[in-house]
Amino acid sequence: RFTRAPPTEPPRMSLNSSTLIEQYPLIFSRESDQRSKHASAAGSDGVFTERAADEEYSSSVCAAVRSRLGWLALFLVGLWGAAFVIDWFEHMLQRNVELAHFVPLIIGHGGNAGSQAVGSVIRALAAKELDPSLRATFARVVSRETLVGGLCGVALGALFLSVGLLCHLVSLHVGVVVAVSLPLVSLWANFVGATLPLLAARLGSNPALTSAPLMTTVIDSSGLLIYFLVAWAYYDFGEAHHLVDQHHSLPHHHGGRSTHGGPGSHPLRNLTGF
Repeated sequence: RFTRAPPTEPPRMSLNSSTLIEQYPLIFSRESDQRSKHASAAGSDGVFTERAADEEYSSSVCAAVRSRLGWLALFLVGLWGAAFVIDWFEHMLQRNVELAHFVPLIIGHGGNAGSQAVGSVIRALAAKELDPSLRATFARVVSRETLVGGLCGVALGALFLSVGLLCHLVSLHVGVVVAVSLPLVSLWANFVGATLPLLAARLGSNPALTSAPLMTTVIDSSGLLIYFLVAWAYYDFGEAHHLVDQHHSLPHHHGGRSTHGGPGSHPLRNLTGF
């Protein structure tokens, strides 16, 4: 006759942390390495860290206003430059109003391209993938972002010109001006967007607080200047080679009257009225 033995309880595992670590050292060593990597990525100098974020949002509203108001006032003064650029090329816009239709496109594209570059560089700084103190790293990052911006601008310019002409959304001459301006503005925006965070990190400042607004301030004015200079060069070249008719040619003010290319006149000065 066989008798059933009483069931035995499985051995109880102690949930003591020291015991677990002794029994499974490999697992806990990997977990510790992962946590240390994440902690080091979040603790980059000059970038938003958890401690910096806590200090930022634990401060009073007045302190936050004082820390931001000065920068915003400086950026506002810089944005006036866009108004000065438009006023400088007022006569060209009066001659060809269609150019003014794409001013928001140029400004918006420059801001978007520069913001992408700023975000990429700040993320790399936060993850400690970049050392801003090294000149080789500085040159490599800026040249890479500039090349990326130029290639994206070429692709978008070709797309704009193709869709605009096929759908009759833009004239040929203005379409060419915008298509040429887009890669130049994108290249310049990516250069500025990659340079500013690296400079801020090298100087010990917070790139997330100053780089994006400063980049937008610079690109808004300089992007418009690039756009209008491309338009002036294109129309001046087209008029000289009879590629642009008089309806789309640019005005030349000579002796107080609007003429077309008086002898001895400076085309850019006459174009802008100076």
